[in-house]
Amino acid sequence: MSEEMRNLYLASKELNQQKWWEVRNLIEPVVFKNPYNDELAYCVFIGYGVNIYLGERGISSYFDLIEVIEDEGDEYEGFRAFSRQDMMGVSFENRQDISDEDYEKIKSLGLNFRGKKQWPEFRRYRPGIIVGELENIEEIKFFTAILQQLKLLLLGIKSGKNPFVDKKILKMTFENGNWQSSFIDPGEIFGEDSQPYVYNYKNDLKVHRLKKLPKVELVLEGIQFFLPEPFLDEETNQGMFPFITAFVEQESGQVYFHEISSHKEKDLKQLSDKLADFMLKDIKCRPSDIVVEDLHLLDMIEGFCEQIDVECYTDYTPVATEFVESILSRKKSEILFTNNDLEDEEIPDSVMELVLEVVHQVYDEIKANPSIKCLSKFDQAAVEEISVIVLVDMILDYQQMPPNWNSDKFTNYLKSNELEESVESKFVEHIYPSLIKFLECASQLGFLVDTDDLIEVVHKHYQVL
Repeated sequence: MSEEMRNLYLASKELNQQKWWEVRNLIEPVVFKNPYNDELAYCVFIGYGVNIYLGERGISSYFDLIEVIEDEGDEYEGFRAFSRQDMMGVSFENRQDISDEDYEKIKSLGLNFRGKKQWPEFRRYRPGIIVGELENIEEIKFFTAILQQLKLLLLGIKSGKNPFVDKKILKMTFENGNWQSSFIDPGEIFGEDSQPYVYNYKNDLKVHRLKKLPKVELVLEGIQFFLPEPFLDEETNQGMFPFITAFVEQESGQVYFHEISSHKEKDLKQLSDKLADFMLKDIKCRPSDIVVEDLHLLDMIEGFCEQIDVECYTDYTPVATEFVESILSRKKSEILFTNNDLEDEEIPDSVMELVLEVVHQVYDEIKANPSIKCLSKFDQAAVEEISVIVLVDMILDYQQMPPNWNSDKFTNYLKSNELEESVESKFVEHIYPSLIKFLECASQLGFLVDTDDLIEVVHKHYQVL
């Protein structure tokens, strides 16, 4: 990949030499069709830098951010819009302003830059993930080609060949071995009826059961937000911001539904199904209305709501917004998933309530498993108490979010004897079989993955073969 990165650095240097910030008649944006996946990329110049927003979601995230800036949104709205960015970016900095890692990378490629605003920093922004480096070779090659074409575009403008057409957007497409230009209307960027977060809900049996439930005068306000303290995702080894989905009853302010997840595709797709289970198993009715505060959440659940005859639309959600503000108003040291040791700090009631609600939703699914139902009442109670304690401890104390638990951290948890100290004395002797039963059921339901290693940890810790 070093050759591809070297080409990217060289392309950025040649582009920066054109000093686009001094060029008149430069009309933005320029749209490029990605030859590797046919998605559109939306290219804009940002001060001494270039941002390339990838695909419909990336382009949508750009407009969300612009909207927040124009409306002078608050810090939370800015953080949420920024956390949804899906783009590649390069900024040109002074030598003293670039990171040591960037400097070492430049030197390792045998390159050097001199002067103010000449040192490039490349970054990759993904929704819900801490800003990282460019790692995908196809993205690096696409980025390089864009920078090369932008340089040619600027040279053309300087020579008097203005390639832009009023009220049209320049689109570049790679065809027959060359980049070809054409023009599109602004509305064509997304295409007709574009909804980048739409998921078609397909479970006819659950829809049939839901439509048999009574429909009551109940208005739920839906909202999604990121917690600003990241956790380490063991599956990708990346820092991720916990993504919260909540539905709050409009009249009473009671939080009916919590979901803590990542912003991964597989988690977003499951939201409608989890809402279905919530209605079937928890409230045992259909609400009359679900009001959501942004179009992304509407896209995720609108199709599902239509199938079960529940009104779903966007509007101001004051009660749900108040709930979000109550979470985010806490000091950073009090927020869930902090990197600091929380052992000596008091967990805020709002955070603890959120975690307990999610944990009990998980266990409600587990206890419906036939292998749990066939146990004696005492054994069922033991599995429930032990499962809930383990889930809460692993989330709060070890920053381990389902479905991926690190076996080493699980080992450390068992060695700490926190579980034995927390569980009722009558259940202590039942910890081993209850843990095994919990892990097996959680694996079957998809709440935890790769549980063979976790089960082996339990066997070894309790010395049971």
